[in-house]
Amino acid sequence: MKNATQSVLFIDLLFKVSRKLRNLLDARIRQHGLTLARALTLSALKDQDDFFQKNLAEELGIEHATLVRLIDALEEQGLVIRNVAEDDRRAKRVTLTPEGKKIVEEIETYAAHLSHEVMSGIDGKNITNAMGVLEHIADAVEREGRS
Repeated sequence: MKNATQSVLFIDLLFKVSRKLRNLLDARIRQHGLTLARALTLSALKDQDDFFQKNLAEELGIEHATLVRLIDALEEQGLVIRNVAEDDRRAKRVTLTPEGKKIVEEIETYAAHLSHEVMSGIDGKNITNAMGVLEHIADAVEREGRS
């Protein structure tokens, strides 16, 4: 029974830490007039020169209609450009504007700083062990989701 209690306490702590980190990051993102969903969309676009909308929705794990609303808002803010694909007029490509790239870099710089600050004082071995535990949990969650 002790292991079951430890497991519950561990997952509870995981949720608390995740929520606190998300709140800190969300506050910084809001300074740029963005939501977390919009920032994640920009970040995905940074990693690839351009995306077809359909592929971007899959990458983000969201419905296409949800992505369309996100892209509409980001386009209105001047952070992305949406173009019709040359080879298929039904398909749309999404790319970052220079301003979008600048904002992504600022957010990612802050995220790296935040990571460094909260992880300072923890040796590499403990971080490696924690990553192994979290990867195991992520795999178990994925398996549970498929069953």
